[in-house]
Amino acid sequence: MRIRVALILVGVLLAAGVLTQPSQAVPASTVSGSVSSVPQGLSTQVSPESAGATVRVSAVVEGVRLIVVGTDGRIKAIYSNTGDSGGGHPGDYTLRARSLSPAGTLLSPIPAGVLAQYEKLLPGIDWSTRGRVFAAD
Repeated sequence: MRIRVALILVGVLLAAGVLTQPSQAVPASTVSGSVSSVPQGLSTQVSPESAGATVRVSAVVEGVRLIVVGTDGRIKAIYSNTGDSGGGHPGDYTLRARSLSPAGTLLSPIPAGVLAQYEKLLPGIDWSTRGRVFAAD
């Protein structure tokens, strides 16, 4: 779970422009230890150079669509980080629902009525954007 949160944080920082380079050169004197195992979704490449080493870490940010459901069981908002332009059905994403706010209680499983509402909204949402892609009137 910590790795997933870290990966999501990296994705947010990349999107915000805070992290602009996927890799940084690090002088050999500041590198210590070794990589014994790499969690799934992460990869490392270490290549020695005459004055130091370069460590490259890459991560894949999970595609997530988050449905915010009101106390009345109706969809209040939908958030997405998929940036898909293919009619609302990108290759892979996780659909989640929370009550009252993006940080609210996780609804698992997602109620059938919420899924039905989501399916009806799919064609009318501009999935090429990220962030809040739908807000109820």
